[in-house]
Amino acid sequence: MKKYLTDIKLIEATKLLTDTNLSISTIAEKLNFSGTKYFTQIFQSKYKLTPKEYRLKRTKTNGE
Repeated sequence: MKKYLTDIKLIEATKLLTDTNLSISTIAEKLNFSGTKYFTQIFQSKYKLTPKEYRLKRTKTNGE
């Protein structure tokens, strides 16, 4: 169950990273992760990119 909830939160994080200018720490807090460092570790383990790298890649892809 915990993995399912984490996956749902990570999906929401990808939307927030792509669709908003919220800071990484604000996104982590909004999604109730225990901290930015933990959020970054979990995000990177799933997507193989840090949240910042993900945002930059998505922004570049969407902007072209």
